[in-house]
Amino acid sequence: FARHPELQELNAQFGCKGIEEGKFASPFNTGVRTSLVQMVESFARRYPSIAGIVLNCRLSYGEVLGYGEAARVAYIRQKQIDPIDLILGTGEEEMESLVREWYLHKRDEISRLVGEIGSAYKGLNPKGKVLAVGSANFYRQKLGLRNLTCQDWLHWMEQGYLDEMLLEETWSDPKNDKLWKAA
Repeated sequence: FARHPELQELNAQFGCKGIEEGKFASPFNTGVRTSLVQMVESFARRYPSIAGIVLNCRLSYGEVLGYGEAARVAYIRQKQIDPIDLILGTGEEEMESLVREWYLHKRDEISRLVGEIGSAYKGLNPKGKVLAVGSANFYRQKLGLRNLTCQDWLHWMEQGYLDEMLLEETWSDPKNDKLWKAA
């Protein structure tokens, strides 16, 4: 990111704390997308006997990302709204509706990336499986928390991008007993 800062996804202050999780390559940047697809294709060619790949495709758990130049320009072109102008967590119906649209846009872009990676892998290894790791609690979260990771794994499954899911959660926590049964 020091040599190519445009490849990093940013928060509303045009940075990324990256203290615990590290920094994030922008899933909205075509250069990042192309590089990831090429890397998966290279892997599939090099290891044709591998049974599959596992993706962990998400944004930060701790801060809202999606303000990098590629993300902002794409959203401005699509909706004529700059995400920097959205105010998160107001509770005001019209603003919350705009924030939800922005979340869905980010979700769809990350979903397309998962689809592109899976298609690239399957194109070279048609019998291979594409799995993803996801938070089992994702669908219990409010929009504000979903807007952090944008890891909408059920959407990925519905779109046919994945063969299987690996759900993560602290299953031994009593509050997750019903979640375990549902999952």
